[in-house]
Amino acid sequence: MVEEEETLSALHDEEALPRSHLHSIAAFSEQPESLALHSTPPHESSIYRIGLQWNVLLDNGSDNFAEGARELLVPGNLPIGCSALYLTLFRSENKEDYDGNGCLKSFNGFAEYHNKELKLALKTLRQTNPHARILYADYYGAAKWFFHAPGHYGFSSGVLRAPGPYNFNISARCGHIGSKVCANPSTHANWDGIHLTKAAYKYIAKGLIYGRFSYPPLKTSPYKIA
Repeated sequence: MVEEEETLSALHDEEALPRSHLHSIAAFSEQPESLALHSTPPHESSIYRIGLQWNVLLDNGSDNFAEGARELLVPGNLPIGCSALYLTLFRSENKEDYDGNGCLKSFNGFAEYHNKELKLALKTLRQTNPHARILYADYYGAAKWFFHAPGHYGFSSGVLRAPGPYNFNISARCGHIGSKVCANPSTHANWDGIHLTKAAYKYIAKGLIYGRFSYPPLKTSPYKIA
């Protein structure tokens, strides 16, 4: 979540948006990384935790509005079935477990369910806060383009070779002993198997600001992002 916030913040700084507008944007997101770190595929308990998460989201959103926020930008989940972390830990010899792009169907299905329920929660939040502008950021839709066609966006296509290898080592994660930084991170979408690179987040941010991946659309800026 830190990478997304830094990217969006930098883009807004570049575009010199009014301070009051910057102050009004908040983001809520919880990637279900615990599923992978505990080597547990999606199941009923995961869905139950999503239900609990929406209660927290609604409370936090209302608190932000009470403190003067006028807009909330709430990101959905990424296509985690395309993540090197999940692809490594849940590698399967069954080709039916993968979609045509080499991503795990079950985890992308879980992310899609997560996003569907999130949008329903945001509908409730809009009803209880009719004065506020609440936006849904479709990270899934924005990210799937470079996961499905990485070469088109200047990324290496080596990550999604079902069923691997995916160049991910759970014992040598980012910041751990044994981890190495690649020579040119901007040519990769995956950073450490869990997080994306800044180059990938830049495409997502551009998709939110200029494209069709925020609902309702963000206000158009007179400046362009390189």
